[in-house]
Formats: sequence, C-alpha cells, structure tokens
Amino acid sequence: MPAPTINEWISIPGEEMQCDFVWHGHRVIVEVDAWETHRTRKAFYNDPRRDQLLLLAGWSVVRVQPRH
Repeated sequence: MPAPTINEWISIPGEEMQCDFVWHGHRVIVEVDAWETHRTRKAFYNDPRRDQLLLLAGWSVVRVQPRH
C-alpha cells in the first residue's frame, strides 16, 4: 500500500473528524487506540459512533492497540 496521510481531517455529511492514518485511494482509515488518548468515558462512547458514521460514508475503519 502507498504511504497514508497522517492525522488528517475527514469531512462526512454533518461531521468532521481527525483520523490517525488515511488511505484515500482504498477508503481505509486506521485508528491507533493508545490508552493515553482512549481511556476516557467520552472516547469509549464516541469511538464506535465515529466508526459507524465513517462506515456509512463508505470508509473502512481498522482499530489497533499498540503494544507496550
């Protein structure tokens, strides 16, 4: 795969969100769920919502957790 764009803002109808790694040609987004940024209640509820909105807009979202 080609190199992704990093920390890019994606606009979908009614929403704009920043994504970790984006491959536009493949419509793939990879989100890295590091404990430091995804351990909050807000992230717990917001992340699945973001994934659903992106899926409905035609994107595939892959979530990965870094090893420590």
